Amino acid sequence: MKVAIMTDTNSSITIEEGQRDGIFLMTMPVIIGEKTYIEGVNLSTKELYQGMAEGVSVKTSQPSPQDIIDMWQGILDEGYDEIVYIPMTLTLSSSYNTAVSFAQEFDGKVQVVNNYRLSSMLYEAVYDAKAYAEKGMSAKEIKEKLESESKNSFMVLTVDTLKYLKEGGRVPASKALIASLANIKPILILHEAKIDVVKKARGLNMAKNKLIAYVKEKIEELYSEYEPERISIGIIDTFLNDEDSKDLFEKVKKIFPNLKIMARQAPCSIACHVGANALAVSATVIGER
Repeated sequence: MKVAIMTDTNSSITIEEGQRDGIFLMTMPVIIGEKTYIEGVNLSTKELYQGMAEGVSVKTSQPSPQDIIDMWQGILDEGYDEIVYIPMTLTLSSSYNTAVSFAQEFDGKVQVVNNYRLSSMLYEAVYDAKAYAEKGMSAKEIKEKLESESKNSFMVLTVDTLKYLKEGGRVPASKALIASLANIKPILILHEAKIDVVKKARGLNMAKNKLIAYVKEKIEELYSEYEPERISIGIIDTFLNDEDSKDLFEKVKKIFPNLKIMARQAPCSIACHVGANALAVSATVIGER
């Protein structure tokens, strides 16, 4: 049985990586002003970050239903028997529910996964799925395994401004205003189906240090049973200055010298919700590849 693995650009997998590794990638639309752009095609992450820093109106969109159906059908027409589709977590996007409704038209050939991940966490799930498919697992078996492993990943993040979280309805306007005036940065954790504020810091530098320390604490709490080579650290940011990205990487590397570390700029469709100069660090237990 030939099983295809498909995700979207929320996974931090680039178009080039998808083509190289045999992963099918749905590109996500981003609306800037009145114009729709496609990430990785006619919009770069830096262009989006700069636009947000300048106050340009941005919002995410979903691929059209026909685009998704056409892509699934095209994959099956290539000779694949089944498809595992892994979109961004249901917690933050309607992509999952939309895909599930469309998948019903494919008589079980398309299995849609929700393991509560995005960006660097989702990246590892996709490569886990690829390895499981190569071992001969069916699409349904891969879906069930990935969803059973949903607790094996978390992300801690902070933002420079609450403007975009407020506009997305994830932070009340009154709280966003108070926090902005006091230069208070919330530190949030995404773990399984929940997003919670776990700490607060005054200023982005203090938030950065508290965030990294909290990631270390959570790894020790949740994943102490795993060998270091099974734990992957993901660094995601929307920094305008490359030196800020390098500084964050060095800080994380110093704390986790024995772990795999992957650093990426945040996908455009995620950046739209957090704004410029935001950062996140994730920890994920890699599957048995």
